Amino acid sequence: MTDILMPALSPTMEEGTLTKWHIKAGDVVSAGQVIAEIETDKATMEVEAVDEGEVLEILVPEGTENVKVNTLIARLAGEDGPAISKTEPAATSTTESATPATTTTASDAGGETEKTDDTAVGPKVELKDPEIPADAKLVKTTIRDALRDAMAEEMRRDDRVFLIGEEVAQYQGAYKVSRELLQEFGDQRVVDTPITEHGFAGLGVGAAMAGLKPIVEFMTFNFAMQAIDHIINSAAKTLYMSGGQIRAPIVFRGPNGAASRVGAQHSQDYSAWYAQIPGLKVIAPYDA
Repeated sequence: MTDILMPALSPTMEEGTLTKWHIKAGDVVSAGQVIAEIETDKATMEVEAVDEGEVLEILVPEGTENVKVNTLIARLAGEDGPAISKTEPAATSTTESATPATTTTASDAGGETEKTDDTAVGPKVELKDPEIPADAKLVKTTIRDALRDAMAEEMRRDDRVFLIGEEVAQYQGAYKVSRELLQEFGDQRVVDTPITEHGFAGLGVGAAMAGLKPIVEFMTFNFAMQAIDHIINSAAKTLYMSGGQIRAPIVFRGPNGAASRVGAQHSQDYSAWYAQIPGLKVIAPYDA
């Protein structure tokens, strides 16, 4: 059995409002699946399951305010819990070339055999990434923590890498992506900025041209509109327009697309748009 506790979504969070459940008792969840929305004094954030299993019970109803951090809010059945019903559709990966599995059984009359279709369970297909070493140890994590770990890895490897943006330092990131980076790397490499995307994006582009490797965080990518001239006409085109003499190694990052309880001007997806610009490379998780 797995206990689901009220998470601390910021270093200073003591309680929050459980605004919405995305699951109910009897549902089967997988690791990384969004199971709830929790409102803090800063924002409404989605909470993901860290384990898989069947939801045994919801202990805190949605809409409950002032739920203390580490309060037990739900339970999942673990390995020793109830078995998942076989009538539930199996979440399996398939390929077009996969053939239906069959089971051969002897009939009672004359020993003739019959084949029963086992496609309801689905073929077991082992997916492998050729770029991952065979002996690599894989761990389950959230997209938020994976982004943080990737930035920390690059900042440890290269002291020219730094992070700049709104609330990335003292507040640990508006969505906690930069959690604990300030403590490890200091305020010279994790830099809080005023609310001026045009300003700090320009600073980042200039720093990149001067030989540094900035990570510029937009609180959401909608706000990249304020800095679009720096992104398109400076960062993306400088290498070409300078004949290869001036490079701009820079990353612009932030959440993108629609979210819960935000306005229309905060709900746009610019990934396809930016992908049309020569000099820019757009990367997004395919399933998060």
